[in-house]
Amino acid sequence: LILARRSRTLRAAMGLEAGMEDDAEVKKRALKLLRLLHPDFTINHPLKGTKKHMRIEAAFKKLSCLRDASE
Repeated sequence: LILARRSRTLRAAMGLEAGMEDDAEVKKRALKLLRLLHPDFTINHPLKGTKKHMRIEAAFKKLSCLRDASE
């Protein structure tokens, strides 16, 4: 969902509707997702060098950029 072309805002990338949650909750959820998607996170180490790891890295970077743009 994060890598979809229509995900141009932080809320759209996380699958949230515009008025669904307040900004603090969105930031909290984004931080949690960034921790899980971090390429050096322990659960992602076995995937290193695979196509799945490259997608995780791309999703991490896009979500990070969207979070920075929303602040």
